Amino acid sequence: MKDSYKLSPFHKGCRTWFSHFIKVGIRGIFIIPMLLLAGMSGCENAPINNLVNPTIANTTGAWSGEWVLYDDEIKTGGTVMMFATLEGQELDFSWQSNPCSGTKCIKYSWDGRDVTAYSAPNSAEHDYVGFALIVADSVDKHDTSTKNLTSGGYTKISFRVRGSLSTNVYLRLESNNGDYKSSGTNAWMSHAITGDWQRYEFPLSGSLAGTKDFVRVILRYDEDGKPDTPNTGRGNGGTVYIDDIRLER
Repeated sequence: MKDSYKLSPFHKGCRTWFSHFIKVGIRGIFIIPMLLLAGMSGCENAPINNLVNPTIANTTGAWSGEWVLYDDEIKTGGTVMMFATLEGQELDFSWQSNPCSGTKCIKYSWDGRDVTAYSAPNSAEHDYVGFALIVADSVDKHDTSTKNLTSGGYTKISFRVRGSLSTNVYLRLESNNGDYKSSGTNAWMSHAITGDWQRYEFPLSGSLAGTKDFVRVILRYDEDGKPDTPNTGRGNGGTVYIDDIRLER
């Protein structure tokens, strides 16, 4: 894995951003780059549709229930931030074909072609692409917008996924405290994505007081499954469908 992933804005607080204009259309959300413009299956039961911003439930300061980050739509109150330019990618938050629950899911695909990481604008990248659901309501506010999730008592992130990945391409999800070299806590990574919906989860650790990213979603080419070693070839990407992303106790 190239260092450019380690040095991406998510991990190094890069101050230079290419913002994105999000247009909601009949078929979904299409992200257009612009400069500084503001393992269990079965999904027959839709999850509880929690409030966008859970509020204090009682005088102890505890938040009730779980926080649904995505189910039919983004429910974070924030926006979407991309890792890199959008060549060869399709990102649709309103995909209506075979969602896990409700009427829509997220579709994310990449054909493996070169992109330009916003953290390294002078070099091509073909090891990874990805996006994050962030706290901020615009990308240029990412570094200064945080949310304290401590009162929620959240211990894990759960989600549903189906799809197909080419050889040596992995789907990876991270929390705000995820590190590109980690596995298990604060991150989850797998190549074994199937055409059937499966439920996965991964544990959280560390402080949730200064959360900037609710969850990061990455498609990554990795020849040996070790994020901190370099690759010598390239992959052909893949397509994943993601639904019912939530913070849970």
